[in-house]
Amino acid sequence: MRVYFHNIIYYTVNIMKFTCHFLALILVFIIGCGSTEIQPVSIDGTVDLDGKLMPEGQIEFSMPGFPPVQMPVKDGKFSGKAMPGINNVKFAVWVANTWNPSIPENMKAVSDPGKKNILPPKFGVNSIITADIKAGEKFNFQITSK
Repeated sequence: MRVYFHNIIYYTVNIMKFTCHFLALILVFIIGCGSTEIQPVSIDGTVDLDGKLMPEGQIEFSMPGFPPVQMPVKDGKFSGKAMPGINNVKFAVWVANTWNPSIPENMKAVSDPGKKNILPPKFGVNSIITADIKAGEKFNFQITSK
């Protein structure tokens, strides 16, 4: 039986090529092709309440599959980061809640009446306002207290 030297080299090189290609393929599957995770983008804007800048309040941007992002509104202005894409937008102007007169004094001492949003639900919990968020976008929202 004769073994030719060039046959040994040929098969060895082919095995090495196969091994390198196989390892490269495994590496691609392990590492992946890069991150496809959506990153928040910077936005800012203003909120007009009854035709004037909202003195103080809160704005919330939410998109399905991501936690909502809340930003304070001060002197009508807000800024922060939100997820790019179509977001539902909610607004709030918080004021101290008053006690119901029927609540006994001893109950008032151990609890807090909390705060309530004075805006109508159409701008809060039931808001249908949307915004298409893009990096660097500036928004101007006009809402009413009625």
